[in-house]
Amino acid sequence: MLHYRPDITTVSPPNSLYGEGPPSDAAEVAVVVGFDEPELDFCDSLVVTRVIDNGLDLDLEEQGDTVWLCRIDVEWNPIWPQLRHIG
Repeated sequence: MLHYRPDITTVSPPNSLYGEGPPSDAAEVAVVVGFDEPELDFCDSLVVTRVIDNGLDLDLEEQGDTVWLCRIDVEWNPIWPQLRHIG
């Protein structure tokens, strides 16, 4: 089920959205998609919430990706560059 939450700020390091910058340093929780666990070593706590399955067996870019709940207790600015992805 997809929920639309206009009250939650969305940031994304891939492609052109990277230029919008990282989340506020007050942000302590992130929902992360498209990264493997070793790339998320900055997370103090990392929990798998689900694996994306479109239910149609279509091989889309996100199909099979893990959705992580990441709790973080560091500033985002220093780690933002390592999250950049062009694809």
